[in-house]
Amino acid sequence: MKILENDVTSSGWITAIIEDRWIHAKVYNEPSKFGVNGGRVSKICIGKNDCSDPNKPSFDQMCYQHDRELDFDEAPEGLVDKIIAELEKLP
Repeated sequence: MKILENDVTSSGWITAIIEDRWIHAKVYNEPSKFGVNGGRVSKICIGKNDCSDPNKPSFDQMCYQHDRELDFDEAPEGLVDKIIAELEKLP
């Protein structure tokens, strides 16, 4: 995991590169029914590659989005679970 911005301790938000994908996620202290797989990550966008382009629509650049519930999932099989596992390790 390469952390680009980390404010997990105060606001819960993190921006990182995980599994060669750009990630923006909110990681809570406790698991929630709104979390991915009932875990601590309740909001997450996963990019199609390792950077985001401000000149392109954000949804066109994402393969997965969960905002308290699944919005869409076009991620390769197993990718979301790997990324969530990395994020769940954060303090």
